[in-house]
Amino acid sequence: MTTTNNIERAEQLNKLLKAGELAGVYQLLKPLSAEEANHTTLYAGFPCIGPKDRSFWTYTQSMLARACRVRQTGFEYREGEVRAA
Repeated sequence: MTTTNNIERAEQLNKLLKAGELAGVYQLLKPLSAEEANHTTLYAGFPCIGPKDRSFWTYTQSMLARACRVRQTGFEYREGEVRAA
C-alpha cells in the first residue's frame, strides 16, 4: 500500500471520528491487514504499537472507540493522552 493511500485513509478516518461514526471507522479498517491499519492510524495521529495480531486490534479498537465517543481526531486524542499522563 502506498503512502498516499494511507494518508487518504487517515484523512477519511479522522473525518469519521469527528462525526462520531464508529461503524464507519471499523468498516474503513476492517479490510486492512494489521500493518496497513497501523500505518493508517499513525498517519491519522494516533500513537501506535507494532502489529501483534489480536493485541494490536484490541488496543486499536479501544483507542478508536474512545476518540470517536468524544469526537476527536487522532492528533487531538494523542494530545489529550499526553496531558493526562
